[in-house]
Amino acid sequence: MGLTKQQQKVIDAVLDPSEPLIKIKAVAGAGKTFTLVEAAKAYKPTSGIYLAYNKAIAEEATQKFKGTNIKCSTIHSLAYAATVRPYGLNVGYYGPRNIEGVNAFGNKLGYKEKMEIIGHIKTFCLSAYLTPDDYIDAVQMDADTADLFEEQLNQMSDGTQVCPHDFYLKLYHVLMANGSIKIPSVDMLLVDECGDINRLTLAIFEMINAKKKIAVGDPMQNIYSFNETINAFTELQDKGKELVLDHSFRVSSDIAFAIEDFIQREIDPSFSFIGNTYASNKPELTSFAYISRTNSGLLEEMFTLMEANRPFHLTRRIDTVLELPLILANINSGSPITDKKWKHIETPRKAWETTPRLKNQFRTAGEYIRYVNKDDDEIKTAMKVLAKHSPKDLNTLTKYVKNNINIECDLTLTTAHSSKGLEFSSVTIAPDLNTAVEIAIAELIDAKKSKVWNKEKVITSLEEELRLYYVACSRAILQLNNATTLRKVKTV
Repeated sequence: MGLTKQQQKVIDAVLDPSEPLIKIKAVAGAGKTFTLVEAAKAYKPTSGIYLAYNKAIAEEATQKFKGTNIKCSTIHSLAYAATVRPYGLNVGYYGPRNIEGVNAFGNKLGYKEKMEIIGHIKTFCLSAYLTPDDYIDAVQMDADTADLFEEQLNQMSDGTQVCPHDFYLKLYHVLMANGSIKIPSVDMLLVDECGDINRLTLAIFEMINAKKKIAVGDPMQNIYSFNETINAFTELQDKGKELVLDHSFRVSSDIAFAIEDFIQREIDPSFSFIGNTYASNKPELTSFAYISRTNSGLLEEMFTLMEANRPFHLTRRIDTVLELPLILANINSGSPITDKKWKHIETPRKAWETTPRLKNQFRTAGEYIRYVNKDDDEIKTAMKVLAKHSPKDLNTLTKYVKNNINIECDLTLTTAHSSKGLEFSSVTIAPDLNTAVEIAIAELIDAKKSKVWNKEKVITSLEEELRLYYVACSRAILQLNNATTLRKVKTV
């Protein structure tokens, strides 16, 4: 595979000693990893680091960068080695049941109050703030919440409280900043997914010493704002040299044209997305995907396929997709709940089983659990699933999906978020994804006309729904079905 003119420009910039930072905006399927490998081969570093957003990508990249002296890793792997054992951290699931304390009125903390603390801890840990006080001042946190917030962080620091993975990443950031640990120093530093990176990772990227730094990503794939992600190209707009890879080697030209038209109309008039022109003889369709907005959107398709005895695979385990509905569906079995996140459900279950008054008031243990956890959105959503599908139906579906795991099949069901990084010959967009983007477009028009105080935040959120649609549609190589929000899509 030869280099395109755009890829050659990247190589030339990497070899230019006057350009210490190269930023590459790359559309879906633009061969960004290939370009980075070629850049490393040309630069010939004696040492280097490639940072990926998940372990699977880092492991795959390890093979591609073989012989270049580039070590492939996740940012969490770097931080884990430098913090967890040396500082005696207790890493694990951290949720509302881990938090004890009282509020300003002397009452035990409620679910919403605990979730507020958890939200602040996550936001702080993924931010560029170096101290809790700086964060507290920035968000104007009230004194009582601030005390609980700092108490939790202190307990995580000394190992008496379990800490999430984001915490040791923040600790790594702080230790680097105050000189408590040695800052890595390499010839070449590359970071992937800079279109949707968090400020903490960006701060660490900027702190690591490297003669040549390369940031690559697709701003249109920023779909994880719930994980505090940002568009690093905006943050770095006044730094380094920016280049573009707008030619996709994956998406056919007709599909790419329809996607480009959609993005230009709804988000960015300057967006460019050039597809691949395949040979005149139609390639075979070898892989198929059904992409939805939510797990609920997948669930209905799963039942339809099961009834037709059509095998399919999921990108996540069925036990994970239906984790909570399955726990609640089998709540009367008496079996212990092994998942730490939902272990607390056993308490109200036992109370219902042993208290005649509760049995008279609530018909089932599930109803009582929903009452006790009335503020828990996840439990409410799971109960809605159970209202539509019986425990027997869910257990039958689970068994069917598990039986298909080792069966060779060409159909994958996934949500738009989980589809990122995947590709299929043919993609079908689920109704709930089309509905979500249609609503977002209508609300975006209204938001741009309004004068509400949080206008910018609302617009950013709505545009993320449109970017999610871009991600889903750009998984298609040759055929895109039911993408009703795009103008007519021709397929190869």
